[in-house]
Amino acid sequence: MTISNSRKPSVMSLGAAGLLVLAGSLVLPFPAAAGPIASAFTLVSVPGICGSVCIPPISQGNSGGLSGGILSSINSVDPVEYAQARINLATGEAGVAVANDRGSSRADASHFDTWFCPDPATCAALATPGSFVPVTINLHVSGNASLTPGGGFMDLSYDYDTNSLLGSSALGRFHFSFFEDPGRGPNANFEGRATFFDDHTRVLHHLTVDIVSQGFNTNFIAFGADLSVTSYIGGCAAVGCDLSQGIFTDIQSLNAQIDHADDGSAQGLNSLNTFQVGFTSDLPFVSADGRTPGAAAATPEPGSFSLMLAAAIAALAGRAGFRRYSCRPQSRQSISSG
Repeated sequence: MTISNSRKPSVMSLGAAGLLVLAGSLVLPFPAAAGPIASAFTLVSVPGICGSVCIPPISQGNSGGLSGGILSSINSVDPVEYAQARINLATGEAGVAVANDRGSSRADASHFDTWFCPDPATCAALATPGSFVPVTINLHVSGNASLTPGGGFMDLSYDYDTNSLLGSSALGRFHFSFFEDPGRGPNANFEGRATFFDDHTRVLHHLTVDIVSQGFNTNFIAFGADLSVTSYIGGCAAVGCDLSQGIFTDIQSLNAQIDHADDGSAQGLNSLNTFQVGFTSDLPFVSADGRTPGAAAATPEPGSFSLMLAAAIAALAGRAGFRRYSCRPQSRQSISSG
């Protein structure tokens, strides 16, 4: 197998906070197989405030809805207390974003799908026990985050996992995580990790995660990881298996959460629309929800609403004061305020 990875971090920023559970399911029909299941859920919580008038605490969840083939959940208490999760069921593009200045936010989404090989003549090779078909899988993750002051916390994770329905091997498992916890005084400690376990070779590959400054004194960092790997999908483990029930399944799952910083400044983590999965094969695979093989796109353009929210966070962050730092592209970095 061959693996290559490169960096293409996105240039978006958003806000932070979090706590949540996964909910809201959607079942889509497909002949001769269980339908795909997708879910999206967001939760935003802020404490009560008492001054001349007392404002009670708020904790609101949203289990999302489907529109135009996109399952999404958007939850906003105000422009900097926010959570969003979305998955495009037809393309597999997915993302989450969270923001907060005095509470917590969380966003979760997942998508389960079944893949078929509908052409009996072309797909006959899979009926032979011990056969394997090469497939190149491409994955892309990117996003950006504020450097959270003391007391804050943020976490992002993406997972992509495949399983054979023929009793054989099927591609593998990809895991990406980004973590930031400044909890040691003025230092912002953050880390990015990515791995791919090849289900055919049984080899675990550790991939490069690039973390870079988004400009001098901007108080934002960008992160990204790309994977292109040639693996295999195995055919039937025994004579006479039924290809019509599906060849393999895959599941995407993603989560972001953030807790507010002690100084009340607006903080954010934005990886919206940036989890992309694609693969290429000589066989005409098609999924239960209509996905077809294709390469993961390059770094996507941020949505206009995300840009508006990023601007609001940047404005509040400006009032809280900036820190001076520099950051080399690497998977782990400690940044001190200046």
